Formats: sequence, structure tokens, C-alpha cells
Amino acid sequence: MTAALDWSARSAADALAAVRSRARGLTDEEARDRLAVDGPNLLRRRRSGALGVLARQFRNAVLILLIVSAALAGLLGDAVDAIIIGVILLASVGLGFVEEYAAERTTGRLQDSMAHQALVVRDGHARSIPVTDIVVGDVVHLTMGSRVPADLRMLETHDLTCDESVLTGSRAPR
Repeated sequence: MTAALDWSARSAADALAAVRSRARGLTDEEARDRLAVDGPNLLRRRRSGALGVLARQFRNAVLILLIVSAALAGLLGDAVDAIIIGVILLASVGLGFVEEYAAERTTGRLQDSMAHQALVVRDGHARSIPVTDIVVGDVVHLTMGSRVPADLRMLETHDLTCDESVLTGSRAPR
């Protein structure tokens, strides 16, 4: 039996017991200790530097064709064509680099500025905490429109629906 099937087959009480938690949630002290041991609830983001963005520019088949064309023109003694193709190549790579690098930096700043919160039960009371502070055993409350902030085992649901179109690429039903 896979781990996913194992968790879904367990009762809510068994699932809570397996992670040393309870329906009234963890205490602040338990959560603090688990955060110190397991680290934050955070996915590592791959950020490319300028050289990585520049290298990605040359993965384009059209640019590779231009490089080959410029090299062939130069080898065949047609310096004017080689220079024209080289200028087009440099302009294309330069513009692509500037646009992609700026977009990547803007996206990174936007992600850094967003402070996602989640409603968890700590010391028997629901409170909003940063998503990065969620630990194994936290009881998380989801409401309509909530994003799932971590891998969760649902303890109780009422009229639960999920929009998976972001993952599957299919259009949401109308």
C-alpha cells in the first residue's frame, strides 16, 4: 500500500495520533519545537542568475540556426552576410535576455512580497499564521477560496470541491 493510500485509509483520530497531534491542534511550544527540527514549510525556489538566463536564450532552435548560418557564411567568405546574421543574432539574444531577466526579477520580488497566511489551531484556538510556520501535526482550517498551504490529510469536510484546472490545464466547467 502506498503512503498516500495509507493516510487516506486511516481514520482522522489515527492520522492525528500518527503525527502526535490532536483535534485541538498543537501547542505553541510543540509547533516551535517541530519548526526548529523540520524547518519551515517552504519550497526552494530555483532562481537563475544573469548567466543562467543568458544560457537559456541559446536553447531556441531559430537562434541555433542563425549561429550555424553565420558560421557557414563566414566560412564561405561571405563576410557581409555573416555580419548581418550576427547582428540579428545579438539583437535577438539581447532583447530576449533583457525581457526574461526583468520578468524573472519581477516575479521573484512579487513572490517575496506576498505573505501567505493560513488558519491553524494552536493551543485550542484558531489563529492566522504565516504559511511557512505550518508544521507536521498542525490542524489547518480551509474556507471557501482557500489555497491548500501544505500537504494535508483532511480530517473533516463539508461540500468540498477543488479546482484542479491550474494543474491539469483544462478549462473550468461553466
